[in-house]
Amino acid sequence: MPALATSSAARTAVTIAATLALVVTGWLLGHGGASVPPASAATGDSTPATGAQGITVSGTGEVTGRPDTLVASFGTEATGSTVSSALSRADHAMKRVTDALEHNGVDSKDLQTAGLDIYPQYSNDGRTVTGYQASQDLTVTFRDVDKAGSLISKAVSAGGDAVRMSGLSFQIDDDSTLLADARGKAFDDAKSKAQLYGDASGRGLGQVVNVSETVSGQDTPYPVPYAAAADALRGKSVDVQAGQQQLSVTVTVTWSLG
Repeated sequence: MPALATSSAARTAVTIAATLALVVTGWLLGHGGASVPPASAATGDSTPATGAQGITVSGTGEVTGRPDTLVASFGTEATGSTVSSALSRADHAMKRVTDALEHNGVDSKDLQTAGLDIYPQYSNDGRTVTGYQASQDLTVTFRDVDKAGSLISKAVSAGGDAVRMSGLSFQIDDDSTLLADARGKAFDDAKSKAQLYGDASGRGLGQVVNVSETVSGQDTPYPVPYAAAADALRGKSVDVQAGQQQLSVTVTVTWSLG
């Protein structure tokens, strides 16, 4: 028994000594007492730190302009005992609408069929088809906003009680000049911000490295909720107020440092 106890104590001492040796070695490595080759040296690869120094900022330019185009949605509805009769009535009403518009100066290229639907109508118990309802949709682009109200009234009067209107929207057809102005404002805004950072760094701005932009409001109709039946518009000129539409350009620009 004494011999066994002595052997066990010896093994414990050896274990403690080995543990202390590992701890001391780790401490030395972490405090400069030893060196370990870097991973790149071990593998033979080298990845130098590269990348151009610069300043990247965003600027925004906003402009407003009066819409020069009005887009209106017309529809006609009619019922009949057969599909053919319902469709014929809706079609005739729409033909009167398009004729009135073309007669008053709207170009045929600005008239576009937007939909055609036919639905069965049922008896109260839902078991028997009693007739059919047909509807047609037409999108009309008015190039003269100031005359649009009068033309809408004439079209609705020509179509009669079968005509419906579901909405109006405005847009700027030629926005090139406005966008050029917005781009200039956006770039100036970005440059003024970048100049502050360049001066703060003590190096100033160098050359422009990259420019990107985002445009909002371009070719995006401005919707105006509107719904009316023919009897509400017949003989009346619709009061159309174009208002103003906003265009916005955001540029992101990168300058090198001077």
